[in-house]
Amino acid sequence: MRGPALDDRIDPPGDKTCALVSDGVLTKRRLLDLSKHYNFRPSKRFGQNFLIDRNVRDKIIASIAPAAGEEILEIGPGFGELTMPLAERALRVVAVEKDPRLVDVLEKEVVHGIRNITVVRSDILKYQIPRSVDKVVGNLPYYITTPIIEKIFEMVPYPAAYIMVQKEYGERMAAGAGDREYSSLSCFVRLNAEIERLFTIKRGSFYPEPSVDSVFLKLTPRRSPPVSVKDRAMLVAVIRAGFGQRRKTLRASLVGQGLVRTAKEEAGRMLQELGISADARPEEIDLEGFARIADYIVAARLAVPLRQKGNNDDKRKIE
Repeated sequence: MRGPALDDRIDPPGDKTCALVSDGVLTKRRLLDLSKHYNFRPSKRFGQNFLIDRNVRDKIIASIAPAAGEEILEIGPGFGELTMPLAERALRVVAVEKDPRLVDVLEKEVVHGIRNITVVRSDILKYQIPRSVDKVVGNLPYYITTPIIEKIFEMVPYPAAYIMVQKEYGERMAAGAGDREYSSLSCFVRLNAEIERLFTIKRGSFYPEPSVDSVFLKLTPRRSPPVSVKDRAMLVAVIRAGFGQRRKTLRASLVGQGLVRTAKEEAGRMLQELGISADARPEEIDLEGFARIADYIVAARLAVPLRQKGNNDDKRKIE
């Protein structure tokens, strides 16, 4: 069973002279017409860049593969360039948009009367994501990409996520130990999800054209943790401490960040006991290595209490 057709509307809209045509393809010309009609200018503050490439749009929809029984949450629907093709195939689409100007355009010109699309005016970081959501889709603004990913991962279990992010940020997310882009973000993502890089999207596929290319990623919930660890909070704290001073050795960072109450030399011996070089840097340590360090610190009672250092603050756990 497919979702309602785009023409299956409750009430026919009134003046549609500036509306998107029924195929739902947003082009630069149509975007400019709508912007002029509504006196709308893309906001840099909201990181607004709208997809105007039909081939990329179709490739994205094929990758998401929305099914007839699925509920899809779309973050930042823009002018509905993905919303309508998603609604054709899915049971329901909930489109969460923060910008009231875009909500107005969406409701009047794009999704008017389409039965299985709900437009919600809200900041996604304040929105309570329904447990019924099967997939999350979004072109994430760079300035809040990390908080949005954190919010998705906070759901247990969380839905599969299909996201567009800046290419450099996506490379950091997918990086492994030894890669130049490897960071605490890489570890945090791997701790929570299986990440798949689907394809690159050239900057010319958006308007206004951003300064960098984007990448389309799939995040799949892990059925079980990738590493066994006694204290997950300690693992996160070790990762944060290590990458907090990435130019230093890991032993210097663990001591310098106040995570362990021991001298650098003793921290170095601890690493050697775990089969890790005393002079190792954080970018050389994989998730399993960080887990061994966390377990050792807990077992040997070397840790400074996390509450004392504020290391249980979820909002600072990745960078």
